[in-house]
Amino acid sequence: MLQIGGARLGCGPCVALVVDRDTALLRNARDQGVHILEARIDRFAHLDLLSVLGEIKGLKKHGLPIIATVRSSSEGGLADLSPAERLKLYQAVLPWVDAVDVELASAALVRALGPLLKKARKPLILSYHHFGHTPPDQFLTERLRRARILGAQITKIAVLAKKGDDVLRMYEFTRRHRRKNIITISLGPRGTLSRVLFPTAGSLIAYTGLIPFDGQIPLRELVSTLKLLYQSKGARNDSK
Repeated sequence: MLQIGGARLGCGPCVALVVDRDTALLRNARDQGVHILEARIDRFAHLDLLSVLGEIKGLKKHGLPIIATVRSSSEGGLADLSPAERLKLYQAVLPWVDAVDVELASAALVRALGPLLKKARKPLILSYHHFGHTPPDQFLTERLRRARILGAQITKIAVLAKKGDDVLRMYEFTRRHRRKNIITISLGPRGTLSRVLFPTAGSLIAYTGLIPFDGQIPLRELVSTLKLLYQSKGARNDSK
């Protein structure tokens, strides 16, 4: 069974909370229905290795699995980091996190991290984002195929929904590829419904943030809606 730390994926809706720092607000995150923390390292206030490790270790104290993500500015990240700088950050935090998320376009970075992740037995999430529109299905299928070739255990596809039909098309895309360990999101206000709808089609993780944005649903509402829709406590989490 696919897992990120103690969070078992595919056993019900799994909620990931996107964070850019350790905060007292996370003390009760598990009780509030969070299964995983996604550490957006590129959004940390300080990006020197010592500061980043301090934040990651602080997050680890909350007893939840951590996905480490370091986006470049060209990938929607907040920090202007070179591939070499991002690699150093990933290498530094790898012992303390449970998975890493890398943009599919960063193929050289993916190849450098692959052997390290394999040795550590930690999953690789390869992401494809499009902030302008929802590309054709054939194009998205090719991105999914490319991610699997590069060694992704999980492929995340997040694309902007400009109309309701974009959400419906992504729902059908998710349903068709549900056995390929995918996460799908329709971004933007028109894609809000996807946050709770796509898990029914096979999307493995539903994301939100401490301060929701880009169509995210606030944590309490997200968890309660998922429970109402699926009559499930979500992904089982055995982390200690």
